[in-house]
Amino acid sequence: MAKSAQKLQARALRKQGKSIGEIASLLNASKGAISYWCRDISLSKDQMHPLLITNLQGLKKGQLIVAEMRRNERYDRVGKFQMEAFEDIGKLTERDLFMLGIALYWAEGSKTRGQTILCNTDPNILRAFLHFVQYVHSRYSPEIQCRIQLNISHKERYQQILAYWMSELSLKENQFAKPTFIQVKHKKIYPHPEKYYGVVRIVVRKSTNLNYKINGYINVVKYTVQNDARVAQW
Repeated sequence: MAKSAQKLQARALRKQGKSIGEIASLLNASKGAISYWCRDISLSKDQMHPLLITNLQGLKKGQLIVAEMRRNERYDRVGKFQMEAFEDIGKLTERDLFMLGIALYWAEGSKTRGQTILCNTDPNILRAFLHFVQYVHSRYSPEIQCRIQLNISHKERYQQILAYWMSELSLKENQFAKPTFIQVKHKKIYPHPEKYYGVVRIVVRKSTNLNYKINGYINVVKYTVQNDARVAQW
């Protein structure tokens, strides 16, 4: 198509309210050329409105595409580092879990002398603690007693919550004492209240010597961190 004829057609389409992009596509011409040929043509408000809507929709679609690309990139990156983490750690040994238990009790355990107690909401942390106690108590089975602490607004769900913790921690019902209820109701409304399972308090009964031993482990770790230059440099 001759340039003059293409220019005339472009101007006619622009006066009909077509966008620069649409005209360029229809005439197989560059947007720059169409914009230059139609630079003196002003569109009415009625003609501009659908073009603005289309531009906004295109912008939103572009934003969604970019967001999806970034999300996929993030998932790929997370997966990559997750695999690297598996390779770095490898298979955990009993000593690895033993040292984990020491660190766990150092951070989360009761600091009252003579009492071996740990409270948490995370079943993985509680399982790691029970494994640690069993490892240290390798000569005999420790006597474990738990107590669930719940907000009063979840009192009706207690049996369901008890069943959850029995399953997660592989414990029997007679190992759970009467629950404690927090009398002040939640002011905040949570989106998934059915996923609330309260706090579990694990007590190792008749564990005064165990507590002394655990505190001894912690003191050894503290001393090593404070005095071993290799650990400090690492």
